[in-house]
Amino acid sequence: MSLAVFLAAALALFRSSVSTGSAEAAHVDRAASNQSALTCSQLQDRFGSSLIVLPSAADYDDLREDNWSQTAWRRPSCIATPTVVGEIAEFVGVLVANHVPFAIRSGGHSPNPSDSNIDSGVLISMSKFDKVSYDAKTRLVSIGPGARWDAVYTELDKYNRSMVGGRVMDVGVGGLSLGSGLSYLTDLYGMACDNIVSYQVRSIFSGRKIVHT
Repeated sequence: MSLAVFLAAALALFRSSVSTGSAEAAHVDRAASNQSALTCSQLQDRFGSSLIVLPSAADYDDLREDNWSQTAWRRPSCIATPTVVGEIAEFVGVLVANHVPFAIRSGGHSPNPSDSNIDSGVLISMSKFDKVSYDAKTRLVSIGPGARWDAVYTELDKYNRSMVGGRVMDVGVGGLSLGSGLSYLTDLYGMACDNIVSYQVRSIFSGRKIVHT
């Protein structure tokens, strides 16, 4: 067999392998997308259109493009906007049971693709968890993961207080805190995560029990 014939045969085999692999990947992607869309329809039937936003909704594009950078804009099968902790636990429980991937967005400031958005999965937006409350007695502030730092500082200003937090006002509290959280006060008091006293955690596997850790 000449070298030319050998190379032609090898190239044909490679193309066939790539074509088969691509077809299999496309089949898996379509199956996953269909499962995700079906799950979204089931969630909307259960929780209503105010909590589960499908691609056909008028506000879908605004919600999916709420991320700060276009590099993180994606097309989720639906967008969940829970209002209480119990809804999050139920959403995640259904998604895990149905093997549907999901992303969670606090403020959506990261430019990294898929950091806080997703294609053919479910985006859980924490935008309605934006409550900020300060306890003057304990000198502790309770902050929802969907709050932005401008709202936090505005609330603390009422008490002539501040905290180790984000340097950009539109950044979400949840994402910055979980990512350590560089602050203008870091040289004095450490990162934002160093100043967190506790998190409220709700397990979907242990009877959906709420714990503070």
